[in-house]
Amino acid sequence: MSKQSFEIWGRKLDLEIAYDCYKGEEVLSSQENALKLFCENAVSIFETAKEKAEEYCFQNNREDIGAGHIENIFKYVMPKTIYIKRTFNNERTVAILCAYKFNLDDGLAIVFTNEKFSKIGTENIIL
Repeated sequence: MSKQSFEIWGRKLDLEIAYDCYKGEEVLSSQENALKLFCENAVSIFETAKEKAEEYCFQNNREDIGAGHIENIFKYVMPKTIYIKRTFNNERTVAILCAYKFNLDDGLAIVFTNEKFSKIGTENIIL
């Protein structure tokens, strides 16, 4: 695994880059291309991810948050890994894997397909 720096929600973070590969498998050129396009569109992707993460927090843990808005998303959601799914249909699927305060075991995955928001949920939706 390698790390890459991103400007995320006003902070510079170094995130792990993880590819969906079995031991001994080569990273596909399609996965490398998915990461390249993700990085080129990172600003808009992370803005969308923040909106979706805030919505998810309110849908699932509004009572725990106890406020009508989230001032500091990092109190609840902390990005940790960019996960590039292995696909074979010219689809680029990349997830931002995050630690999630209200589900420490399963975390949170914000999934993008072809650089557009796809779904959000526990990490098992992508892993």
